[in-house]
Amino acid sequence: MPNGTVCQLVKLPVVVGEVVDSVTVESVTCPPEPAKKVDHIDVVVRDLEADPVFTAPTREGVCNSPKATVHFGDPQCENQPREIRKINVHGTVHKQIFYVDKEDNVRHFSEDINFTKTVTLSPPLIVLEPQNVEITFRNVDVDVSFELPRPNRIQQVVGVSFTLKIIEQTQLFVSIFPKGCEPTATLGIQDEVFEDWIGNCPAQWQCVNVCPNPNGRTGQAPN
Repeated sequence: MPNGTVCQLVKLPVVVGEVVDSVTVESVTCPPEPAKKVDHIDVVVRDLEADPVFTAPTREGVCNSPKATVHFGDPQCENQPREIRKINVHGTVHKQIFYVDKEDNVRHFSEDINFTKTVTLSPPLIVLEPQNVEITFRNVDVDVSFELPRPNRIQQVVGVSFTLKIIEQTQLFVSIFPKGCEPTATLGIQDEVFEDWIGNCPAQWQCVNVCPNPNGRTGQAPN
């Protein structure tokens, strides 16, 4: 290859899709004792995971492994392209609920609520190597609203918004410079037009204050 370049096989993450979605988690909680009011609720989301649901890209396919991980006994799809039509999202909403008891003391208790959400992709995403698909979460945001209709009943609504980034790990051959890149000025412009001069200007060019290099094409542009 020119300039001492060689081919190297590299593995690159290629973003094949991005989806913005949200889920609403409603719950009713009974505090351990009657509450005069709810002071505040701290909320975090834990164990967020996303499982792609694959289907064959044509009606002739019979390969419908429900997840990216193929287990023993699952249909063997070999390495054919597949479609991601849905993504199953699941996680846990962890809450720390602070309330005021009848003696005006601030107390708290914790609560975990599991949730699931099916995200439908329209149109579906086609991936070449399903076993190399990864899904990550970005821009996860949580908000909570609550109401105390009775001393022993706390109604809560938690909203979780997120961005799903679908990535396929792809192997590609790229050209590299084993000894580093040469300075740009020494590589030159490989255009034969610069060898054809009319006076002090290359043919088919308009120029001012230039002249040809007496050594021919050396890669060093004349001033």
